[in-house]
Amino acid sequence: MVRTVCVLTQSPDNYSVVELVEAIKRAGAEPLVVTYNMFTAELGVFHRVKNSVHSLVESVDVLLVRSPGKASTEQLFFRMDVLRSLERLGVRVINRPQAIEVTSDKYATSALLQENGIPVPRTVVTEGVREALRGFRELGGDVLVKPIFGSQGMGICRVSDEDAAWRVFFALESIGSIILLQEFVQHEEMDIRALVIGDEVVGTMRRINPSSWRKNIATGAEPSSVKLSREDEVLAVKSAKIVGCEVAGVDLIKRSDGKSLVIEVNGSPSWKGLQKVTKINIADQIVKYALNTL
Repeated sequence: MVRTVCVLTQSPDNYSVVELVEAIKRAGAEPLVVTYNMFTAELGVFHRVKNSVHSLVESVDVLLVRSPGKASTEQLFFRMDVLRSLERLGVRVINRPQAIEVTSDKYATSALLQENGIPVPRTVVTEGVREALRGFRELGGDVLVKPIFGSQGMGICRVSDEDAAWRVFFALESIGSIILLQEFVQHEEMDIRALVIGDEVVGTMRRINPSSWRKNIATGAEPSSVKLSREDEVLAVKSAKIVGCEVAGVDLIKRSDGKSLVIEVNGSPSWKGLQKVTKINIADQIVKYALNTL
């Protein structure tokens, strides 16, 4: 029996989506690409979720979820509700909607990690300027201000002046944003991305950007190969499992004392940079895992 593997995405032309489609074909399965805005749910006599052509419950064996991207609050809630419905109706969903929700929220991710013994940077999250300024001082007066939802390093700024901090916090409060501050950790001029699939790290890279504290590939960092210690591999796999991810990009930094901190778990990781510095085909590994766990 030929299996159908559906890739759910906001952007069908995205590098990772194209790679997954080719990997699905190589695995002898049938690829199906569905965009989030194609979802239709029907209720009444039956409960059916479909796109314009296919009933997804009847035609899809496994659904590989890519990032839902920018969307309204209503759209995001509906998309997660549909993923939960598909799970209840018997479709294998990777990653599960709960994991996508948690890893989309930097506060929820860091809180879960710390509660389960994973070292994370000191962080303050608040809605008010006064508490944010108190946090700024307690974190040493040098912080990263991050959007609570976001990826690829977008929307992050570094603030080390109290007057500038007040202006940033006031602007965020005035538009109803959450203020998330994270201590700026002195570390080597790189961070590390570990790609976790199931119970193992299948690829690692370090991202180097000597001219900036930003280490994301999307903001100009360069990838190079790196071998993780066994301790850091265990840390990455454990972090992915804590937030419920079967496929995850776990980002670590090394403090000056050599201790590793987990700064993010990405539940819809891209791997264009990582693929340049590893010999394995990452899309093949993801598809193989998905089919083997049906």
